[in-house]
Amino acid sequence: MALAAISGEAPLSVLKPQAVRSSRQGCAAGVDQRGAHSAGLSGTFATARGTGNLKLAGRVWLQAGLLVPLARRRRRTRGLRTASAASSAPVAGKYDGPALDAYYGKNPLRAVSRLVEVVSRINAARTAWQDEAQPQQQRGQRLRDEVSSLGTVFVKLAQTMATRSDLVTKELGRELRVLQDSMGRFPDEVALETIREEFEWTGPVAARRPGPEGHEASKDGEPLFASLSAEPVAAASLAQVYRGNLLDGREVAVKVQRPGLADQVGLDFYVLRQMLSAVNAVMGATRSSEIAESVLSEVADGLFAEIDFTMEGQHIEKFMDLYGADCPDVVVPEVIWSRTRLKVLTTTWLLGRKPRDLNAQEKLRMVNLAAPCLSLQLMGAGFVHCDPHEGNMMLLEDGRLGLIDFGLVAQMTDVHQESMASAILSLLAEDYRALVPCFRGMGILSSQRDDDEDLKRPGETQPFAEALEEALTGGGGGRLVQESAGLDRRRAFGQLYEELSNLAFRYYFTLPSYYILVMRSFVTLEGIAFGADPDFNMYTTSSPYAFRRLLAQQASAKEAARLATKTVAEVLLAAEGEELREILASLDSTELVEDLASKGAAPFRRAALSAALGRMRPTSDRQHRRQLRRMMRRHLSRAAQRRPLLVAKLLLQLLRALLP
Repeated sequence: MALAAISGEAPLSVLKPQAVRSSRQGCAAGVDQRGAHSAGLSGTFATARGTGNLKLAGRVWLQAGLLVPLARRRRRTRGLRTASAASSAPVAGKYDGPALDAYYGKNPLRAVSRLVEVVSRINAARTAWQDEAQPQQQRGQRLRDEVSSLGTVFVKLAQTMATRSDLVTKELGRELRVLQDSMGRFPDEVALETIREEFEWTGPVAARRPGPEGHEASKDGEPLFASLSAEPVAAASLAQVYRGNLLDGREVAVKVQRPGLADQVGLDFYVLRQMLSAVNAVMGATRSSEIAESVLSEVADGLFAEIDFTMEGQHIEKFMDLYGADCPDVVVPEVIWSRTRLKVLTTTWLLGRKPRDLNAQEKLRMVNLAAPCLSLQLMGAGFVHCDPHEGNMMLLEDGRLGLIDFGLVAQMTDVHQESMASAILSLLAEDYRALVPCFRGMGILSSQRDDDEDLKRPGETQPFAEALEEALTGGGGGRLVQESAGLDRRRAFGQLYEELSNLAFRYYFTLPSYYILVMRSFVTLEGIAFGADPDFNMYTTSSPYAFRRLLAQQASAKEAARLATKTVAEVLLAAEGEELREILASLDSTELVEDLASKGAAPFRRAALSAALGRMRPTSDRQHRRQLRRMMRRHLSRAAQRRPLLVAKLLLQLLRALLP
């Protein structure tokens, strides 16, 4: 979160950690103590940040923030010291801020050492970024080098903040988006030792393993694996992956966690919490600090979950249970639970080619498999695989899509799903002002800012709905196109995200973490698709699923759903509704009737009847009304062949809707 200070436009005081509440109940580091002690520590840290006087910051943190409570603890009874020493290490899978405070507060010198390193790197990054004498490309590279050297936690934070235009400038966000960690491979012998420790194994890890560690076969006892590659086939910030075989011959991928990762992640979040508590104690809480606090918690929740590999295994199985039947051409690996532990994940090996190795036709096939599956995740159960970058997708030899790496997932709520469905259909219907209640349901606009005046930042005069419509049409009612490829900007989720990011500088709203993850997934697929087919339309691909979700409403996103159903019903009868009519015609007849007969579809039934009877549009739409009636008769006829009672139920509901 301290990365927001790099831009020079967001003061470090905007950052407020989750620790504020808990630390006031007794934070081990003592940085939240009242009075001169707290003010002196935080004020000196803020000064050191600006002047580069790191020795002073470290000395004050040590003397005022850490040694004082350390001295107090030394005066406690031996029994209390024993109880304090019994505090357990942070547990992977769950982020617990107060537990981090209690555990790492026992070793203040280690915390100070890490603090000085963090402040030094962040200060160097800030200095480099603000050096206007250097070209932006060079400044950005130096910025990324400094941040990536701090490790996984700070890389994840920077990548998250790159998507938060309400916290960092557009230029800074652009540089942070391409940030990668600089952590190289760790020794293979360390990986083998991690496997032994996790399984409490004294025998050989692998019966056959080429290279200098091939002596594994000389150990007594049955091996865990029949074979294991001499070197990892992939390495990242959290783990590295080996290719091997089980004793029964199955080929597997063995993912081994980086040594000391959980401890380093816990320490870094502890240091961040204390830094931000100290700054906030002096500068006070602001709306931006609350946003920054939530970002810190979101990143911590996600990262602690990612370093528990048993949770990733559970995610894989949940994905298959929810979507396996509806996405038969999407394959995920099978989890080998007998060879899986907290720091080791073993799954069956998927053999395929990554997008960079595919031709245009193959890329388009991959996207045509991935996009409907992603849309189903969004509009179905709401359990979303949120890391479909090019390294985690492959086209298998049999033409199916393979997905791997389920460490990062999101669970959407019914309100979020239905609001997003309404937004997709409103975009397709070109009713941009109807997006405002959709954004409220999605959590982008605060429900506490009902008045349009409350949404405006200081100096802004244009109403938000008007600015949004202008951004999405290019002004003057015409469609806005991309500067380069000449594509319809409405058809690119990435461009919609960019427009919202630009508006964040003019209006008060936030981009929720689930929304950022979902948009990143769509943007990845669009990037692959546009390389093969410039006319690819993600909205058209996702709209049938949005249509069905809107018909089967379960949540309380009533205002967004009401406007969307009215808009959809109207546009179906208008000249500009050709795309929606094509989507409606392509739906499965039985599924459509089933959705229309559901309880949640009552608003749509009423809106559709009003539209069909001419209550919404003038008589000039008779041609489209006749076309819509013929289409629905065909759907009803097809559905009646399979589910006659269901069709009768729908017709009865429509008759009731006609009654006053």
